Amino acid sequence: MANRSDATTGGSRGGINVGLLIICILAVVGVVVTVFMGTKTFATADITIPVVIPFLWAMFVGVVFSTIGAAGGILSGVGHLSVYGMQNANDVKPMNQVLTLVSPFFSVPTYLRQRRLVLQLGILLGIGSIAGSLLGSWFSSNVLSSLESYKPVFGAITLFVAFRALYETTNRYRRHKQELSAASARFEEAARSATTDERSQGVRTVEMKPSRVRISFFGEEFGFNPLWPILAGVVIFFISAMLGVGGGFLLVPFMATILGMPMFIVAGTSLFAIIIGSFVSIGSYLNLGSQLDVPLLTIEIVGIILGSLAGPIVSKYFKEKWLRLILGLILLYVGIGYLFGSFIESATGVKII
Repeated sequence: MANRSDATTGGSRGGINVGLLIICILAVVGVVVTVFMGTKTFATADITIPVVIPFLWAMFVGVVFSTIGAAGGILSGVGHLSVYGMQNANDVKPMNQVLTLVSPFFSVPTYLRQRRLVLQLGILLGIGSIAGSLLGSWFSSNVLSSLESYKPVFGAITLFVAFRALYETTNRYRRHKQELSAASARFEEAARSATTDERSQGVRTVEMKPSRVRISFFGEEFGFNPLWPILAGVVIFFISAMLGVGGGFLLVPFMATILGMPMFIVAGTSLFAIIIGSFVSIGSYLNLGSQLDVPLLTIEIVGIILGSLAGPIVSKYFKEKWLRLILGLILLYVGIGYLFGSFIESATGVKII
């Protein structure tokens, strides 16, 4: 038994090492290729930078988003605004949202296969997201069209996410997370012990009325007023389209806290709604005159994919608490710089970001 256990442990360790080795090789190849490409002018984005910079930043975004599950759109925006130096705010917003679509495209089909996606709720959020995304993109294109008007608003939301990330490193939050994990474990156990019919049906509609929707998921029932997710979709995607982000930082708390949905099914439903809202927002921005720099986005997408693959491996070697702390401090610095940077510079002569 001991030898078999040791062999199993060694095999899993070997698997992890092989996975890490493959990701490292791909990352090194990507860095070498982008370094060899040298400095390039991206005409639509109106920037001239070494190609390796957006590749490395996108890898960082992918690692953070796949490890922590948040701030992908915000970090993409920081890259476009401050790391690369884009000057057209209305081009930055849809380019951010294109990058936030990378993860949902890979993960939503998996959630569908696992029957961990509440399609009815996702569609209701998506209906609201259409109006919210159209209104948010129109408002932002006309009112937040300059960096001077866009950055402070973007900075305020960045500070909100920064404080949230820092709060999630506290013992109080970790105790709460342990309670949620225990509840999620109980739910997953109920899912495993469900009957074959329940397991094959996945999410089943028990009741569908204008004032009430009840669904059954692996034998557990949940209900909500369908008006709430539609209204939430309008508000959440107005904000996300206005800023050019995904909106997961608002969708997840709404579904988990207000609707009382278990985290076991929240993630997939959130990503499904983000696909609808982001597509509408990107299309609206393009219709309003924004442009996408396809060569730049291609490099970034490759970097994000590699970073997303590396994220689960990185998380095995670094505590999530420290990753959240680093993210929180980075976003805190950026948020203060975007929101108060001009005031601090005029008062002290020091430019923050």
